[in-house]
Amino acid sequence: METNSERLGRELGLMVRRHPRFSKACMAFVLGISALAWATYPPETLRINDACMPISSLQTASASIYGDRFWRRQIQASIVERERLERELLAVAAIAALQGEGELKVNALLEEQYRLYPQLAPTRAERYASQLRTQADAIEAAELQANVNVLRAREIEWLTRCEGEMLRQLGNQTKRL
Repeated sequence: METNSERLGRELGLMVRRHPRFSKACMAFVLGISALAWATYPPETLRINDACMPISSLQTASASIYGDRFWRRQIQASIVERERLERELLAVAAIAALQGEGELKVNALLEEQYRLYPQLAPTRAERYASQLRTQADAIEAAELQANVNVLRAREIEWLTRCEGEMLRQLGNQTKRL
């Protein structure tokens, strides 16, 4: 007994052999529709601009064609990105604390070695220069980290604002249905 898909395949094969121009046109049409569907399929990554709207004409088409699926995926991508940034903010603070502890332990070990082997100990001028370098490095690292944290905080704020806008868009899509 022949299944529906087998019968359809056999009939399409007959049609292709009888009408080659028609089959080429159909193939081109199907490929074109497939390419459009693939190009406009809602992305899993964040594809919105500063105004929280689709970033390109393809994304705008995707939002129009797929509606709530597009906005749900964008909301999910936004949540993932926002949570990643929030984790980074927490991780940076934890790493800084561990780094400070590590430096204290290293300095204590060095001082112990200098006490045991005074010939290895740096001079007063070398110690002072090292302290100045350490202070300068710490100031520079703190400034850089503060700037990066400000950028992360702005991005988190923007993502939070966009999540609200995307929820509004999602609500508009469901009202149309």
